[in-house]
Amino acid sequence: MGCSGTNAYRHGTMRDWVVSLTVVLADGTVVKTRNRPRKSSAGYDLAHLIVGSEGTLGIVTEAVLKLTNVPKNPHVAILPFSDTHVAVDTAISIISSGEVFDAVEFIDHRSLKVVNQSGLFPDRWREVPTLFLKFSGAGEATRAHVELIKDLAQRNGCLEIGLSSDLQQIDAWWSVRKLMGKALVTMMKPNDIFFASDAAVPRSRLADIIVETQQATADVGLFCSTLGHIGDGTLTRNISD
Repeated sequence: MGCSGTNAYRHGTMRDWVVSLTVVLADGTVVKTRNRPRKSSAGYDLAHLIVGSEGTLGIVTEAVLKLTNVPKNPHVAILPFSDTHVAVDTAISIISSGEVFDAVEFIDHRSLKVVNQSGLFPDRWREVPTLFLKFSGAGEATRAHVELIKDLAQRNGCLEIGLSSDLQQIDAWWSVRKLMGKALVTMMKPNDIFFASDAAVPRSRLADIIVETQQATADVGLFCSTLGHIGDGTLTRNISD
């Protein structure tokens, strides 16, 4: 499918990690892509043609993937704001800073309200637009990240700063982002209609699409939560009646 996740901001999507594929075509032919040295410019890039085709060109039966090292000295920062535009502007400043972050995520106030109501998480969260940041590296690098975060948070009116390098705390905080879909499902009634839609827009319009979608859905009596990979301009809207 060529999907991306919270780590795509730094590491890219699945497409960037596929080395080769074994694919069965509609007529039963078995094709193995890139059975050749790594450095080669000859022939078609069949592996990346297949990735993202979602089964329309063939069925993948085997995939060879690249790996990377587990991040060292991981940190997570949580930055809640009272205004969506300010939260997004802060994220854009972080992205433009030159510091390398592992993930830059956004969760809106409605999503965090669902988190509090779901009973899945022990912590009580501010129901406001919030940035979830992940970064790692040697001590000097992470200190530079922390200083940048504190400076931008102070200048942009962040309501509070949550910072942690404790692995259990990191897992607890990041699980809110990772398990957001599960939290939303727990709030659904038997006859509710649930619709999830992804959108990718230029970073300069991120705040606009969030606010305008929230207003448009509210005007017709629908619930809409917005979250996503704000670092690469991708958002998911979860809409229900």
